[in-house]
Amino acid sequence: MIRKREADDVPLLYAEASVPGRFVASAQRFLCSKGYDMLNVDISHHGEVVARYFADPVEDEYKAHLIGENWKRMKLVNIIQLAAGLKPCIKTDPYLTGWYTEKASWEWDEGSEEIAKSVLHHYSVGYFENEAESDRYRTSQERRYYNLQKRLNRIIRPAPDGFESWVHSLVAGPGAVRINEVIGVHVYQCTECLHVWSRKRKFRNRRTVTCPHCGKELTALNDKESETEKVYLFQTAGDGSNKWYERYIWIDTQWTGKEWDVKLNDMNLAVLSAGDRLGDLYFREYMGYTTTSHNGKLPRMHKGYIYPDFGGAEKMMTGQQVHCLRYLADRKIKVDANKVIIHDDEPVLEYLLKCGLHRMAMEVIDKHWYGTKFPHAETMKQALRVDKQRVNRLKQINGSFRELDWLRYEQMTGRKVSAEDLQFFMKHGIDCNDTYRGTRAMLEFIPSPTAFRHYLEKQAKMTGDTYGQTIGTYYDYIRMAQVQGLNLDSEIFYKPRDLKAAHDECVRVAHEKAQEAKAAEAEKKYPGVSEVLRDIRDKYAYEGDEYMIVVPERVMDILLEGRALGHCVDTSDRYFERIRKHVTYIVFLRKRENPKQSWYTLEIEPGGTVRQQRTTGNRQNKEDVKAYMPFIREWQQV
Repeated sequence: MIRKREADDVPLLYAEASVPGRFVASAQRFLCSKGYDMLNVDISHHGEVVARYFADPVEDEYKAHLIGENWKRMKLVNIIQLAAGLKPCIKTDPYLTGWYTEKASWEWDEGSEEIAKSVLHHYSVGYFENEAESDRYRTSQERRYYNLQKRLNRIIRPAPDGFESWVHSLVAGPGAVRINEVIGVHVYQCTECLHVWSRKRKFRNRRTVTCPHCGKELTALNDKESETEKVYLFQTAGDGSNKWYERYIWIDTQWTGKEWDVKLNDMNLAVLSAGDRLGDLYFREYMGYTTTSHNGKLPRMHKGYIYPDFGGAEKMMTGQQVHCLRYLADRKIKVDANKVIIHDDEPVLEYLLKCGLHRMAMEVIDKHWYGTKFPHAETMKQALRVDKQRVNRLKQINGSFRELDWLRYEQMTGRKVSAEDLQFFMKHGIDCNDTYRGTRAMLEFIPSPTAFRHYLEKQAKMTGDTYGQTIGTYYDYIRMAQVQGLNLDSEIFYKPRDLKAAHDECVRVAHEKAQEAKAAEAEKKYPGVSEVLRDIRDKYAYEGDEYMIVVPERVMDILLEGRALGHCVDTSDRYFERIRKHVTYIVFLRKRENPKQSWYTLEIEPGGTVRQQRTTGNRQNKEDVKAYMPFIREWQQV
């Protein structure tokens, strides 16, 4: 440790800079009272010492001060910056803030830098300072982890006597472990009789298989000799306080070829006071436990099994916490126990578990759906809002909220939802309340769920779309049909035989109406365009052996041509102005074998000169142009 009195006894070093106005750092070694050399660096300016710097290479400590001011833990470059009246260069010093805007000019006195390196045993003073900061931080962290672990050791009790055997039965049961994989061959070993056999196709993971040697039923494990499971253990605090804690433990099992090697690794620890649902969370890092407040925030817990013996912690839990956790533990249902503790304010959760509606309870725990699905509900009857018969039906299938919505729809509308319908809707994720994709709108016109399912299957099969895409197509069709005034009371319109064709027809009509409105606007803005087109028809219309020139009869024909080919004729008004003033005309070039199919659009001058020729995407194909140019020349000569 650098002692102020000892440092003050070190004589000052004065030096002159090689460049006027520059700061000079002069280094010297001195023997401290502990018997080893320390480093002193004096900063001179205009021949006067303005600052002093000391470093202890053994205890990794450094300090500095301006002459006449207090000592501080400050780096060499920063004491020079302060001596120059500038901001610090490095922001890690605890007494300084901000980054430098200008760097002080300084240099080492002759031989001083080598002295500093030899005393500090480092490449540079800056490197020594960085190492010292790292060591200081590491020491503080170790002290912090040690104190925290010491406090937790007073709280954490040893695991119950039966815990390890329970864990072993949970994760190290009879299994067929895949111990090797060669090209096209999977090698398995039975954990009961140690028999080894191979097969070309690997088992589906966690599937029940039979050992060909001993005949016992085994669980196929494809993760090559190792498995990981998570468990929760509840116990009362060992320091006698009115607290209980939750241990979140990862269990790593390794198959050695003869037996399971089971290792328990504590990952997280939540400490709560009696009757609370929020407490302090400690999570494991590489050096030990660290802490944050409010369990459930960090880190994320995974689903795991709950050890059924709560070790007296149930006396400090709330009633709902005890009932829910006990129910899940006895039935070995994997759950994030932390969320069960946090959602203690949801009375319906306990009722769902006791009724056997496990999937719905898991959705409440995982997604916190209580506020939207069960508003102000205090009993199951109020919560589910279905009669007893449908509650029993929901219990039989262990239904989720999506099944509940369909049963509510059945009760509200009186339209039966069969078991086949329900199974189909659940398999494909179809929600009767889905207004975004259009299921709700589709049920308004096809109210029978069975008819709705059959129609959906038929149309999806015809188009090859998914059921969700088919529902979306129907929703778009219905909205367009309503705008176009179709009679949706008739089954011909609300349930068309070919949904995609009906949808496309509605799209065509909608586009045509839009084009008609645009054509009317162009006729009003440029009167006389249609008359000009009719007048030039006899002069410019022409048919050859392979091609033909078609003159449009009205503005609408030009707009439809532009839309069909995707070029600018239907988006720009300048062509109509040119036609009205007889500057240029728009004609269509088509193949004689298919005269109604749009091919090329030509802009021509009154004399027959072709200004533009455009096909799909506002392009022109060189091969096409080469093929039809003889016809164009023939037409120009007529």
